[in-house]
Order: sequence, then structure tokens, then C-alpha cells
Amino acid sequence: MRVTREMAEAHRGRILEVAGMLFRRRGFDGAGVADIMKGAGLTHGGFYGHFASKDDLAAEACTRVLAGDDWAERLAGTPNPSLGAVVRGYLSAGHRDDPAHGCLLAALGSDVVRQPRAVRRAVTEGVRFRIDALLYVGPHVGFRCSLPSRYTLSRDVSGWSL
Repeated sequence: MRVTREMAEAHRGRILEVAGMLFRRRGFDGAGVADIMKGAGLTHGGFYGHFASKDDLAAEACTRVLAGDDWAERLAGTPNPSLGAVVRGYLSAGHRDDPAHGCLLAALGSDVVRQPRAVRRAVTEGVRFRIDALLYVGPHVGFRCSLPSRYTLSRDVSGWSL
């Protein structure tokens, strides 16, 4: 059966979704291609039609997990949340107890430095995105993140000198 372009895009999206969950639950080394493809309801053989390598998948999955525009709303359970609501959602037992759907940095932060450059770069960009988003949530409640702190964090995650 021939797969349409729309089906291929849906399959790729499902692979990325499952990879993001499994990487956060088991770690980069604990989630194999076969497990990811099985979780996506696809065969192992179809993987390389979507990604050049597991490292490429890991980089794209990290980008997808960290780039979601609605993360603050999902954590707080409300549109346009305050910083306090975001923090309460982040620190909630439900968020803590579900690493597959939780914070990628909490689940994989210590593993990122041992990953290929593409994964480190994806996580660094995701951290920058999240910090920038918090700066928009926070100023009206007194939250500030200094630029030096942002760059220090980015450097620590990626190993880059900025």
C-alpha cells in the first residue's frame, strides 16, 4: 500500500511524539529505535525513511518538545498564566510523576552534554526559547532573568562559548 504525503507527515509526527515521551521516560540510551517505532505503531524498517539516524531523531524530538508554544498554558491549566501558576504547575505532583510528559530538562539535562552537537544545539535553542517565554510571563509579577544568566545557562547546556 502506497503511503500518501499526508500519512507520511502524520507518521513522522507520531514518531517524534513517541520519541519525545520515551527519551524523557528512559533517557536517550534507554529508548531504542525499535521501541520508538513500535510505540508509534510502525515497523522498525520505516524509520530511515523519516530520519537519517537516531541522533537526528533525538535532535528533532528535543526541538519539538521544547518549542511548543502552549507549554506554560498546559502547566498552569489556564490561558495567559501568571508566573506563579506556571511554577505551581511545574512543581505539581502530576508533573513530577509523569516524566514522559514532563520537563525535558529535568529528565535529560545531565545526558545532554554527552549527546551529539545537533542534540545539544536543539536543547540550547529550546532553553533560550523557554527563558524568553518566561520573561514575557514574568515581568508583571516581578520575575527577571538577567542576560548573563541566560547565556551562562546556554553555555552550560551546549558547551558553546557565546
